[in-house]
Amino acid sequence: MEIHVTYNVTLICLSILIACAAAYISLELSRKVTIHTGLKSKIWLIGGSLIMGFGIWSMHFVGMMAVDIDMPIQYEFMPLIASIGAAVSGSFVSLYFVSRHILTYYRLLTGSVVLGASIASMHYIGMSAISRVMITYEPLLFTASILIAIAASFVSLKIFFDLAMKKHSDHLMIYKVISSIVMGIGISGMQYTGMLAATFRLDMAPPKSHMEIHTFHWSIFVALIIFCIQTLLLFSSHADRKFIKQSERIKDNEQRFESLIVHNIDAIFILSLEGEIISSNHAGEDMIRKFGFNMRNWKYYTSEKFKQLFEQVKLDKQAINSDSELITEKGQFHLNITLIPVEVHQELDSIYVICKDMTKQYRAEKEIHRMAHYDSLTDLPNRRHAISHLTEVLNREHTLDYNTVVFFLDLNRFKVINDALGHNVGDQLLQMTAKRLLSVVPDNGFIARLGGR
Repeated sequence: MEIHVTYNVTLICLSILIACAAAYISLELSRKVTIHTGLKSKIWLIGGSLIMGFGIWSMHFVGMMAVDIDMPIQYEFMPLIASIGAAVSGSFVSLYFVSRHILTYYRLLTGSVVLGASIASMHYIGMSAISRVMITYEPLLFTASILIAIAASFVSLKIFFDLAMKKHSDHLMIYKVISSIVMGIGISGMQYTGMLAATFRLDMAPPKSHMEIHTFHWSIFVALIIFCIQTLLLFSSHADRKFIKQSERIKDNEQRFESLIVHNIDAIFILSLEGEIISSNHAGEDMIRKFGFNMRNWKYYTSEKFKQLFEQVKLDKQAINSDSELITEKGQFHLNITLIPVEVHQELDSIYVICKDMTKQYRAEKEIHRMAHYDSLTDLPNRRHAISHLTEVLNREHTLDYNTVVFFLDLNRFKVINDALGHNVGDQLLQMTAKRLLSVVPDNGFIARLGGR
């Protein structure tokens, strides 16, 4: 006897809503499987397959509950469990194909057929679980439902893969919501096309084992359970995404900081609180080779001033900039150093030392000073230096009780020597005169050449 079938519109709408939610969860899971690697990827693949499979199955289950055949619906246990297995296996296939990172046309077509067959199997195995009812199917609609399942799977896999490769953004969120609605309607379309293909007849043979289902209450219960699971997964996915973003931001900052140190043209050393070199950048390694020391014995070459500055930074926890000297077997080097304390959890962890080799600049400045204040021939202070020194001495004379004697010496007939013997002999005479005068001037005396070049 054929059974008259009616449908509960509320439960139909609920099943479509569940299908859309399951599709959205599936999109989230596809991203998780793709961005993670190793054990995490496998955990998301297995766990995601279960959650995604139960989401799709719950849509199917609520859709079946929407069928009203004017009698209590009873289900055989094993086919019902088998339908869940089909949904989970189909979900596993879809997530597995997405996790391969390269989705060829052959893989897409194969995955679509397998996933579509799994969804169709879930539906028709679930339908066969209904006890005390014989179900026959209209061939055309039956075939159409399978084709719809394969087509929906094709679109779903393509969307899964495309969205999994994109970075998260507001536009991506809108795309995911629209895609979820399209996928949910597609999956539900297969479900209800298969339902339309079915004809129910009463079967008087007693079932081997069954459980009676109260349609509306069980539908609401299943929907609530799946909704809670999916909500928890969404929160977990959101928290995981924020954690990944934060980790990537920290990693980016670390790489920027590391690049800033590694590629800096100044030598940078990281010192322990005991003054040992922990590491250095490339410029620091070049400086070590240039100055002729290594990371282990460098403390033996540092000046007392540097040691005092180092201890001061440890005590005050404030950065200091100063000039210092370094004397090694290769010579004396002049450095400009900046000591920067590094704190971790409000505790002093290490000290960064930025070194600039100022040796060439120091020597150049010293040479410029000599050229400006000393005679190039006799190496005596010139007129500018003499006037400056005399002014300073006379100013001190007002506060100190001593007298200052100024003595001017002129070399008579010096022009005759230049004209008769040449400028070279004249230069030698000036140099010899300067040396003799220096030898008789006391330590507190001062001698300068006021004329000449």
